[in-house]
Amino acid sequence: MIDLGFFRGKKLLKTRRIFTDKCRNSAAFLKILPSIINGRVAGLRVAYASVVPGVERAFRAAMRRLTGHEPYSVGPQSPLGFRVRYRPLSSLGRDRLAAAAGAVEVAGTPVIVVDFGTAITVDAVSRGGIFLGGAIAPGPGLSARALARGTARLPVSRLTAPRTAIGESTKEGLSSGIVMGLAALADGLIIRMKKEMGGKPVPVLATGGAAKLIAPFSGTMRRVVPGLVLRGIRAVAERAAGEKRV
Repeated sequence: MIDLGFFRGKKLLKTRRIFTDKCRNSAAFLKILPSIINGRVAGLRVAYASVVPGVERAFRAAMRRLTGHEPYSVGPQSPLGFRVRYRPLSSLGRDRLAAAAGAVEVAGTPVIVVDFGTAITVDAVSRGGIFLGGAIAPGPGLSARALARGTARLPVSRLTAPRTAIGESTKEGLSSGIVMGLAALADGLIIRMKKEMGGKPVPVLATGGAAKLIAPFSGTMRRVVPGLVLRGIRAVAERAAGEKRV
């Protein structure tokens, strides 16, 4: 999936989500983007964080043509608002950096950010402003599809908030196992990370498409902030343009 966010200053005006397979070339982007942005491209500044090289090339080409400017790419060498302790840097997803930048923008440091997307990432930034790394696990959609592929009788179904841990049907059991199970997984990682960070209180922010579904079943994720990746991209791009007061 590709998430698009439109800002005026720090205010996130609107978001749009489009399927990656619909945007494999610049022509596809050129067909889709003008309708999303209502054709208003004059003065539009564009920044992004991509983990799919082919889509990144298509997006860059389309935005160059639409705006006449080179879009800004968020990466490990960007002014993120923190230093990065991760090896090799090339293996670190730029969406994780953007989510961490958004979390630091919202809550300062230290902070732990949990992003519920295709994968679940739980990342930590220290009090001293160092991205320490984190953990990666399968996300809810991926978990459901893996169960459907690997078993004969478990269907792919839309996950809903479970009423109880003891599901009274296969559908309820899948929702309980995946939603409550992933909340417990995230909680366990967060508790361990807090200990490794010194045991002191650390704010935890949850984001991503499934955050509102899963976070209510967590004992550690008290705050859901939609669009943290998009907010982080905006913050880094402003800082890179010299508009952010550090």
